[in-house]
Amino acid sequence: MIIDAHMHLPSGEPDLDSKRRRLLSDIRANGVDIGIVISDSELESLIGSMDDCAELFSDCPNVFVVAGISPYINYGKQLEKLKKYLTRGFFVGIKLYCGHEPIYIDYGDLKPIFGLAAEFDIPVLFHSGWDNAQYAVPERVKAAAATAIIRSSRNALKR
Repeated sequence: MIIDAHMHLPSGEPDLDSKRRRLLSDIRANGVDIGIVISDSELESLIGSMDDCAELFSDCPNVFVVAGISPYINYGKQLEKLKKYLTRGFFVGIKLYCGHEPIYIDYGDLKPIFGLAAEFDIPVLFHSGWDNAQYAVPERVKAAAATAIIRSSRNALKR
């Protein structure tokens, strides 16, 4: 089985339906059995927003979506929307764009994201290298993970 765990919508297509068709055609042509599309954290994006990707792949049994979110872009409403989508089972993970945006992985305002990840038992993805590695150095990841583990343990005790 072949799993492509990091896909984005193709940017060279004129509309969302064309992007969906092209992506599905590409994964079939390349023998990919399961794909994970990662949405952008922007509200409008060439590679697909959270809304775009949820809509495009909600009926696709072999394509799963990771929702991108930013604490700098309409954060409160995006968190509400993210929770609604997670409740409906639309996303298999949450992505933070550490380094693309100046977001430290242990930034206190990200706690609601880690809380949702713990509540829905899904991973949080993030960039840990590249040009701006200081946003997710091991010490910061450890601090963020400690918060997530504590929250996850509390949720487990409630079940």
